[in-house]
Amino acid sequence: MVTVTEDPAATADVLDRVRAQAGPQCAGVSRTTAPATGYVPLFAELLRRGWTAQELVGLAHANATRALRGTEFLARTNRIRPAAA
Repeated sequence: MVTVTEDPAATADVLDRVRAQAGPQCAGVSRTTAPATGYVPLFAELLRRGWTAQELVGLAHANATRALRGTEFLARTNRIRPAAA
């Protein structure tokens, strides 16, 4: 997860590196303060840099949802397995 900062270009630089090295499906964003204020300028910057609408949907929602599903699966799996003796 990449933290959205007040400087959309700086955040976009980090996301571009993640996208280039690991692929867009591995990128996600989070905001520690004022949830929505930094997303619009960031997404405008990413669109300007050539990110597709599908990549932005993944960045905003799908990647976080996928990660949470995986975490929930592991938590349930650990509850079902008997504890090691």
